Amino acid sequence: MLNKFLISLTFLIVLFFIQQMRLISIGGINPNFILIALTAVGFFRIYRGLTFVILIFAVFGVVVLFSDTFWVFHFAVIALLALAVYALGPCLTGNPLWDFVIFLTAGHFLFYVFTNISRLGSFPWAGIFAELGYNLVLGLLVASIAKPR
Repeated sequence: MLNKFLISLTFLIVLFFIQQMRLISIGGINPNFILIALTAVGFFRIYRGLTFVILIFAVFGVVVLFSDTFWVFHFAVIALLALAVYALGPCLTGNPLWDFVIFLTAGHFLFYVFTNISRLGSFPWAGIFAELGYNLVLGLLVASIAKPR
């Protein structure tokens, strides 16, 4: 269990740094790896209860240590969305793939609403929808790898 946890923690930290350095951007669109990964971990219940919360806090600690306040706030929003996914996961259609897509889509839009609440009227909608497409493609790849509940 500890090895699986440490591998997941390392993987999430690497994803965070790839996202922060914009290494996988296509046309200026950068996927939100942390949102995808934590949504998958929470939705597919890869960890149970307290272990999931500890994983979130461990990644949050790395974000606080090695990043600026921009990412700290954004990660806090993603962590709250991931906890909501964990809590609400069994409450939708019953089809794991569709439920994951619904949660990832809702999480994507809620992430932008919560992190940019002062600019709701002037969102760059084309970029947001392009990133949603990118996130969904990567999210479906993750969902095909993760074990459904």
